[in-house]
Amino acid sequence: AAIDEIKPRHFVAENVTGLTHHRGECARGCIGAHACPRAYFDVEIIEALRARFAVVEWRILNAADFGVPQHRRRVIVQAGEVVRWPEPTHAAPGTAAQGDLFGRTLAPWVTVRSALGLGDDRVIGGGANPSAAGQPKARTYRDITEEPCTSIAASQIGNAMPWILDRPAPAVCAMPGGKGCGQWSANQAIREALEASSGRRRLTVEECARLQGFPGGYPFAGSNRQTKYTQIGNAVPPALAQAITKEISC
Repeated sequence: AAIDEIKPRHFVAENVTGLTHHRGECARGCIGAHACPRAYFDVEIIEALRARFAVVEWRILNAADFGVPQHRRRVIVQAGEVVRWPEPTHAAPGTAAQGDLFGRTLAPWVTVRSALGLGDDRVIGGGANPSAAGQPKARTYRDITEEPCTSIAASQIGNAMPWILDRPAPAVCAMPGGKGCGQWSANQAIREALEASSGRRRLTVEECARLQGFPGGYPFAGSNRQTKYTQIGNAVPPALAQAITKEISC
């Protein structure tokens, strides 16, 4: 309805990659758009766009390939008279050293350690601890042993070692406790790595924003930390959005 009212020349949408998968019950034949994400994607979304635009395409892009310190794979849909896709600017260190098929030099993926400045053991942002008897607000950030972080998922991670700090983060999530965030998400992996390497603690709002590629001091709305965690986890990384929209404006 919004597209029919506004009549844009170009349309871009972002969503989780689960939208491109069939449900388990589809093994013997798709159960239909009413219950299968991929059928809904094909029938209700893509076909509706094809009825309104000359060209409709979709791809799964990884934010890490565009300079974001996070492996965030999302399905991007574009529709318009002409559709162009951005070329990656970053890659795994080994691939980056070799360059791409056109001889361009790619930068290596941005790591958690680099994005969060872990080399100098800084804390970016931080919230006060609950007051302790005789020691009100004894620390400037919550210790990792005091409570679980609710900003990013902690399920099915396995053993996270400090080496995870030397690669892009897993996906930053928005749901408390990480529900629905899949197997790889940043909270437990980075928490355990931080604990093993430096005894540090949960990620702050500002650090989660850094892993999404937001500049320091970005004005997220709301006074509640969980509200800000949710905004960050639901956001499209600015570098990925910029790479796509630059192609639209060409």
